[in-house]
Amino acid sequence: MDLRQLLSRIGHWTLIYTCFSIKREALRTNPCPEKSLGVVWKGLVPPGLVTGRSKRRVMNDSRKNEPDSHDMEPSVPLLVEEFDAHYKKQSANTKCGFAEEFEDLKLVGTAQSTATASALENKSKNRYSNVLPYEPSRVKLSILGSQFGDYINANYIPGANSRKEFIASQGPLPATVNDFWRMIWEKNIRTIVMLTRCNEQGQVKCEQYWPAESKHYNNIIVKTTSEITLDDWALRDFEVKNVSSS
Repeated sequence: MDLRQLLSRIGHWTLIYTCFSIKREALRTNPCPEKSLGVVWKGLVPPGLVTGRSKRRVMNDSRKNEPDSHDMEPSVPLLVEEFDAHYKKQSANTKCGFAEEFEDLKLVGTAQSTATASALENKSKNRYSNVLPYEPSRVKLSILGSQFGDYINANYIPGANSRKEFIASQGPLPATVNDFWRMIWEKNIRTIVMLTRCNEQGQVKCEQYWPAESKHYNNIIVKTTSEITLDDWALRDFEVKNVSSS
């Protein structure tokens, strides 16, 4: 089985997949190598999914009145069988096409509130001050006590089956790793797809949130049960337990 076939079995291109049952013995993550991860994300496209867009779609909902949606040319859906050619085209000239797509998309939704994320008590939980979850779709954790709020830097993403089928989360900070695993447990998450390295170009992008063997994250115990590691990717299985409910 090659890398693309393996990753296509994992599922969708996102950080966290949430629609499995409450049993959680097989969480999977990518590694944090120093070297490039290449184009692993190419394999994270399920067969038949319409994906990849050359220009931003004009939305026909409440966001259409936002300044950033005016005069936008509608996007053209890209078929999966055309994805390889599209990727090569966008990668030309030092990935210029992807840079243009990013510039086109980065202002989408900026009129939405980020009140909770911007609150004084939550600012230290954000890795970047300009990458904040929007209020209508942010993930809310249970409140366990006065020292535990419901905030985590993560947003729901709708899928084919649910408005909350996926979660996109920032790379955890040292102080938010416990909250990250609390989210994994509370939201019944079974698959994690890591789209960054822990360190990139001398900067920390993500705390290593998984243990070498076993570790407590407050009430959550995470145990690494298996690991397959190659040069550019890794597949790990975790056993996750909540000591307060076991």
